[in-house]
Amino acid sequence: QRGKPKHASSIAELVTRLSKGKHKMNVDEVMESFGDKAYMLLQQDGQVVGVAGWQVENLVTRTTDIFLEDNLDTPKALETLVKSVETASSELQSEASLIFAMNELAKQETIWQKLGYEKRTPDSLGVQAWQEAAEEVSAPGSVLFFKQLRQDRVLRPI
Repeated sequence: QRGKPKHASSIAELVTRLSKGKHKMNVDEVMESFGDKAYMLLQQDGQVVGVAGWQVENLVTRTTDIFLEDNLDTPKALETLVKSVETASSELQSEASLIFAMNELAKQETIWQKLGYEKRTPDSLGVQAWQEAAEEVSAPGSVLFFKQLRQDRVLRPI
């Protein structure tokens, strides 16, 4: 489900707790970030158990923040979150999906491959807009996973 301003406190609490304080967020910061990115929520029994922060710019989807509860089935949880982001992105004509995974998620190469992603470096992406998007967002310690969402590139503004 897409995160909305009413979910700001759940998002802030989850991100702060699951990042073990490395990525502290409060409600105001989450509300402010809605200007730059969207949030996809993973819910279980009415509780938010996972979140992905993402944005589409220049027809490229960039997912930079993925946080999941430790007790989840990681492959299933990632698939649900990533597919939801891809579906929402396709409505925006996105050509490519770039996921910047951190920590344990960065090591889950098999899971990413099953979802159609491959580990890449920004300069290996081939398309200038994709390379620029990857370089703009790349965070120290993150691993880039790439998937082309559309075979036909959008060459004119929509």
